[in-house]
Amino acid sequence: PPFYNFTNIVTEIIRWIDRLADNCHMPELTNHALPHICSIVKRASEWGESDGWLEEAAPQEAGYLLTALLIHDIGMLSQDSQDVPEDEKLQNMKGLSDVSGWVRRTHVIRTEGLVKNFLKDYMEDQTLSDHLDVIIGMARSHAKWPWEPDFVTGKDKIAEAGLTEERIGAFNAVIAVCDLLDEDSDRCDTLTLIKHRYGTAENKAHWFRHALTRHVEGVKNHRIAVCFRRLPSEDPRLDILYRTLRNHYRLVKLYQEKLAVIHGEIQHLDFEPGDGIPGNRNGRNSGSPGKVSLKPRWQRTGRNRMTAMPPP
Repeated sequence: PPFYNFTNIVTEIIRWIDRLADNCHMPELTNHALPHICSIVKRASEWGESDGWLEEAAPQEAGYLLTALLIHDIGMLSQDSQDVPEDEKLQNMKGLSDVSGWVRRTHVIRTEGLVKNFLKDYMEDQTLSDHLDVIIGMARSHAKWPWEPDFVTGKDKIAEAGLTEERIGAFNAVIAVCDLLDEDSDRCDTLTLIKHRYGTAENKAHWFRHALTRHVEGVKNHRIAVCFRRLPSEDPRLDILYRTLRNHYRLVKLYQEKLAVIHGEIQHLDFEPGDGIPGNRNGRNSGSPGKVSLKPRWQRTGRNRMTAMPPP
């Protein structure tokens, strides 16, 4: 285990996730409790086993990754404004008019307060606090783009743990990609969506992504497969909706450089259908899968050195 009491702490985190889901979950939001947590842990595990990077990970790295996956969205299950950091409270006042929007907007910055609060019985151990600082930084990274300076935080603590910023950045990319891919109908109750259609535009957009994505096959052999749901209508105006969905999943391309550190690059992204509207009988690639190659091109950056360029 990466630190003392690891098993007890993981168990405690899971217990708290379940308790928060029972008491604080808002129906305007998709399920961020154990169904989501179990799903992304499964996605990461299958990806790592299939593409070989999990076997190469150090036990400490694997333990950190597991714990970060467990807590990355825990703020979506809580509405307690006391967990907002003191220096960010003024710009993140809760109010009463849009609580679900506040929950979504602040869920990442509330992670540290939440986690350290329900683990307070263990926090006398200063070494645990140092471990948690790195893990919480990993969990919070999914709210940042990979090129931002704070995509990897707690660099001193990372070094003290005997790890490297580059590999932590790669595991942060794993968290972001697994979270992005976990948006299919397995987490969507369409009846709840209809019942709470008065939610904010952002919440409704999130629900629709789930409802219209029938299934996402996680990363295996450097490949992702996404299958879209057919709507009763074949109105041509729906084409832009499915194009937007495809572009959403293409965001995985942004993490290629980070994933390359652990040889976890995603080389192919397959859509079903590859273009147009699912089930469109008028023809435009209505049933054929669309394959997007994500293999990097290469450029020379110096004498006898080659580096990957982002895919076009």
